[in-house]
Amino acid sequence: MFDLSSREPAVRRTGFILLLLFCGSVFISKAAVNMAMALLLPVSLVYFFRFGGRDVLHNRCFPVLLLPLLLGLVAAPFSDLGVMGIFAFLKEYRFFLLIIPVAAFVSRNKDIEALVVVLNVSALVSIIYGVARQWPEIQPDRLFTSFHTIGRNSDLLFSLVLVNIVAIIKYRFASRNFLIKSLLGLNTLFLLYGLLAMTIAGAWLGLLVGVFVLLFLCNRKALILLCMVGVCSSFYLPDFVKTEVTTTADYESSYSSKARFQLNKTGFDYLVDRARFITGTGADNAKEDYIRFMERKPQSYREKYAFAYHDLPGNFHNSFLQMAVEGGIFFMLAYLAGILYLIIQMFRTKKRMEHNDQTIILATVSLAIGFFVSQLFHGGLFGYAGLVFTVMFYSGCVVMTRYSQSFVLDRFKNGKKHIENLSY
Repeated sequence: MFDLSSREPAVRRTGFILLLLFCGSVFISKAAVNMAMALLLPVSLVYFFRFGGRDVLHNRCFPVLLLPLLLGLVAAPFSDLGVMGIFAFLKEYRFFLLIIPVAAFVSRNKDIEALVVVLNVSALVSIIYGVARQWPEIQPDRLFTSFHTIGRNSDLLFSLVLVNIVAIIKYRFASRNFLIKSLLGLNTLFLLYGLLAMTIAGAWLGLLVGVFVLLFLCNRKALILLCMVGVCSSFYLPDFVKTEVTTTADYESSYSSKARFQLNKTGFDYLVDRARFITGTGADNAKEDYIRFMERKPQSYREKYAFAYHDLPGNFHNSFLQMAVEGGIFFMLAYLAGILYLIIQMFRTKKRMEHNDQTIILATVSLAIGFFVSQLFHGGLFGYAGLVFTVMFYSGCVVMTRYSQSFVLDRFKNGKKHIENLSY
């Protein structure tokens, strides 16, 4: 799918192969992901400086996505970690830097197709491994953890399932369209099986929101039909699914729901304590200071929020709250504002796009909204759990930039420069 011939610069061929290895490791090995990331960054920087640095400066997505990181780095030395906060911040939020290799090595739709295929293979290996390691003692729920923990795996799975759904419904592959979509659909069923068996309601909600957004944008009649089918089929759901759904809003008897409520409540209290919202605690440094904060509170407060205090101190299970606590409120707001800005620009340019480009944008927007909803209950946005979202969103940004330059020098016609106006 990707042109690995000698026509491509050697550094770009190398970089894209590393990016494929990165995606192939997402569902399987954190160590392999980290190794690929460590190689991708220097190779992509070499490529930019040698071949494409000037183009990057005109790419509107690039500064928008890197600005939050710069704000976080500026605030890091003023956190509780001092100068070491810079290194802690880069370690914790390193995957936000994926925009650099994606912008360097992903330029065509075939490149994105290759990334999606490799992600699907990686996910399938994960599902097979998870089932095999517990065969034949498979339980109807909490089926497997596979290579990752259940929570991380569920976020990765629902993100990829949503991308696959968009591809099956809307995308047009250049060759063997029916065969590719059939294989993609079959693999999606396996992934849905694994996602359902993990019984993580936050991931289910993210997928449902993403599908809702997708159908709202492209087929509202199908959305109404889906809602009717969903209501009717709810009476026939497996018992463990009904239990997970009904206990999600039970903040009294459900441990998971009660713990999340307490973590969010005490997290917001902690965020504003001692002007914590300005600089943050430093990346991955909230636990000890959060415990000290709880110890200063009255006994009644600690007893009321005992789960948060004793079981999960400093891990708020809310990506945005975690970002604000660790990196400061300006870091978190800048990131959200940047993503919102890019989504708006995607909508503004979508009508001018070719069909497949529009489909990639639909997948990007649907996934972004669905994933962000799930991250109100999970803390994986900036970690391994967010890698499918990060790769796909950045790929969508690459597609958008094809249409977002103010002026593109296209070609020479009759001895004169032909200028195509593609401004917002």
